[in-house]
Amino acid sequence: MVISGDVGQIDPASIASLKVGSLGLLGSTTQGANGSGTSTITGGIGALTIAGGVSDVTLEAASIGTLKVSGEVNSSTFDVSGQLTSATFSGRVMNSTIAAFTVEKLTMKQGLNAAGGSSMIGGGFPSWRSPISSSMRRFSAR
Repeated sequence: MVISGDVGQIDPASIASLKVGSLGLLGSTTQGANGSGTSTITGGIGALTIAGGVSDVTLEAASIGTLKVSGEVNSSTFDVSGQLTSATFSGRVMNSTIAAFTVEKLTMKQGLNAAGGSSMIGGGFPSWRSPISSSMRRFSAR
């Protein structure tokens, strides 16, 4: 599925592939009266590609195969109760949390702004590539 604009909330059982322009950047203006910034996918997401940025959202999923975010991530949470196979963040990650039970591959091209309140939480990060120093990484078991 391809949505070229901003998505504020999406709640399907599972998604094979989703490409969106941005996630949450326009706030609740793209939703009805009862909209929220929390998306709950009870199953898994095969591939999620976000061409722009992510702001003020929570995305909950059982698993994510491939996650690619080209823009900045600000004040948001990616909460994966199972496996996050591959995640690439091209922009800065600020005031946000990326949590998964396991992560196979994580690439952060501009780093994690840990001083700004961002954190990585997971049971394992075997393949980590980031330009930030190891002193800025914060890991803890879920």
